[in-house]
Amino acid sequence: MRTSETRVPHECSDNGWQEKHMSPSPFPRRPLPPITDVVRAYFDARVERIPFDTCWHWTGTLSQRGQYGLLNVPPLSQYRAHRVAWEIYRGPLPADTRSIDHLCRVSDCVNPDHLEVVTQKTNVLRGVGPTAENARKASCLRGHPFTPANTWVFTGKDGYTRRACRECQRMHSRESARIHKPWIRQNARRRAARYAKEESAE
Repeated sequence: MRTSETRVPHECSDNGWQEKHMSPSPFPRRPLPPITDVVRAYFDARVERIPFDTCWHWTGTLSQRGQYGLLNVPPLSQYRAHRVAWEIYRGPLPADTRSIDHLCRVSDCVNPDHLEVVTQKTNVLRGVGPTAENARKASCLRGHPFTPANTWVFTGKDGYTRRACRECQRMHSRESARIHKPWIRQNARRRAARYAKEESAE
């Protein structure tokens, strides 16, 4: 029996960095089909309500990635079942809605009480993927805290915004200077000797 009793929703980190530097997706969602009696009957026939389990599990087709419920609407249209569930029980979704978050963390759940309309970045940060895990980190790999004074925010060549530890950058600079300093001094002496030789030749 599938159950959601041990599922605990992840809280969205609120340190300000993620909300400021994560951009919303520019691609709009495809509009959902009209909620007709046929669609409602098709939906209800594929919902499993287990006693003592508040989740409504989808028994129809599941997506290969994420195991989300898929609702097949003739002739060839396919929609996320939890988005259709929201329109059936909560009404039309806003046109700019990108994501619906599963508060129960059960991907095949279509219970509208377990769903919340959120932005794409909020949905990502509440998840368990690499982006969310890195965003929730309060310190770097060496244990330096990500305080405002110690955090360097920059945009990479790929256009994505990233953060780095300033103390680690300073440590890297000092180590690089220690390694290359003898060569720098040697090159400076060579340049000085060359300039002196040129001046004496004149």
